[in-house]
Amino acid sequence: MNNYERYDKFFERWDWARAHGAANDRLGRKLQRGLALLPHDALLRQLAETRIRQLKQMSKAGHLPPFAQAQLFDGELVLGQDLHGHPIRIMLDWLCSGLFTVANTGSGKSNLAYWLVSQLAWLACSTWLIEPYKIQFRLLLPIYQRAGKPLIILPWQNWRWNLLQCEGCDPRSHATSAAELLVRTLDIPGRAAVILRQGIHVLYTKYSVWKGDATRFPTLFHLYEWVRSQKDLNAAGREAILDRLGAFLMILTPACAAWTRGWTPQDLSRHSIVFEMRGASESIRTLLPQSLLFSVFHSRIASGLMNGPLELLLVIDDAQRIFSDHTTVEGGLTPLDEALGIVRGAGIGVWPIVQTTIGFSRRARANLAMRTFGRLGTHEDLAVMGADCGLDEEQQAYVQHNLKPGTFVGQVGLGAYTHPFVFRVPLAKFPGGVKEADVELSQAPLRELPTEFADELAKWSPQPSVEVTLTEQKPATSLSEMEFRLLRSIVASPGKSISHYSRLSRLNGKRLAKIRERLVGQGYLREHSIALKARGRTAIVIEPLAPAIAAVQANPEN
Repeated sequence: MNNYERYDKFFERWDWARAHGAANDRLGRKLQRGLALLPHDALLRQLAETRIRQLKQMSKAGHLPPFAQAQLFDGELVLGQDLHGHPIRIMLDWLCSGLFTVANTGSGKSNLAYWLVSQLAWLACSTWLIEPYKIQFRLLLPIYQRAGKPLIILPWQNWRWNLLQCEGCDPRSHATSAAELLVRTLDIPGRAAVILRQGIHVLYTKYSVWKGDATRFPTLFHLYEWVRSQKDLNAAGREAILDRLGAFLMILTPACAAWTRGWTPQDLSRHSIVFEMRGASESIRTLLPQSLLFSVFHSRIASGLMNGPLELLLVIDDAQRIFSDHTTVEGGLTPLDEALGIVRGAGIGVWPIVQTTIGFSRRARANLAMRTFGRLGTHEDLAVMGADCGLDEEQQAYVQHNLKPGTFVGQVGLGAYTHPFVFRVPLAKFPGGVKEADVELSQAPLRELPTEFADELAKWSPQPSVEVTLTEQKPATSLSEMEFRLLRSIVASPGKSISHYSRLSRLNGKRLAKIRERLVGQGYLREHSIALKARGRTAIVIEPLAPAIAAVQANPEN
């Protein structure tokens, strides 16, 4: 081997050593500068060979990951630290292209979110954090207060929401997407879906939405009442809407969704908000966040796209239900998948956080330029993320056995360095819990926004209200003991199913049915048939009327 070949081999080994941290400390940087000026100096080469041998021995022992050191030294955000303790920085505007995080439970996904969002508190952009189950992001409130920025903590019950409100975007596209969201979330069959779209069109005509009136909009409660009033519609489709939409609206309540003018995405995007969905049903956890994202995407698209700085980051925990791999009813792209590919120029960044890639939309994943993943639970997840990040066999083997909680593999899609790298996230420490009084106080900026409530829907019920007047009311003392026993159990806990009262009153099904039928005929009780689930039979719940309450009060149990 001649001198030139030895020279090339040395610098090939030195480049490998530099990629693994040989020139990170003070002596290493001086050694690198010296070799650049005097590449044939024997002392410098001897010092470099010592470092190369040390790293080779660490690699053979399995103590050195087969990843090059990330060459990411500039940026407003610190993503984490490399394995040598040096910070890895990314540009804030890179988040406009999206960030995707996948790791199984206990791997430190939430800690990574806390770490980055706590830095965003000091920067000029808003953040939305959507939590389907937890209430942990509220712990960021003291950090935002210290930064002098408000952080609004909004439980879903306090949301002033209207799915059919289309202020700031095209009514036709909004009506189409709103109907699509309802059909997919509530599993409404084909004929019922046509009726649903027809009802939205009729209500938009009634409220002059097609003519550009943006002062008031119909709500889902108005849509339900329209379907109920149309007796000549297809019977099966009409009943499907009444059952499923009625059950959904009962859980949602008018306090959340009976706003003819609710909060607009333009108003909300000026604030950093934690959307807490804990305690909501699965349909609410799916529909409310999807409608929020769809509205803010389309309002930005309608205002005109341009490549501007990051203005809003959407952090979505447990994002499988929002970015599902299911297609639309017609088999096309979902509205969110379609919008996600073009919102980069609108200054919006999307950060879905999931436990597995299974069930997550591949179309959405393709439009998220930055990727991070931690400890994975299935071979499919490892194969998917390894292929997306370009890992070789040695790197995949290392990832499979060496990733611990708080350690991630990352790759950025922008900038000069796009190779995968390993990084650690420092453990985020926060002050004590946030009090409910602080939660209420944080919502003050939203209460100042212009809204309008539909007062006629304040006492809405899926069954029409009917005043029951007894022409000849039986005196309470004429009821039997078993009838009194049933009335007392119903008055004590109204609105329950028949099986619940059967257990309370200790009456069997046949006897309870006869007594119930007699009390309903006499005006003591009212029955409601309600679909508590998207599929299956409807349940009968019982409501005590004024004569029943008076009878129980006049004859208390001894």
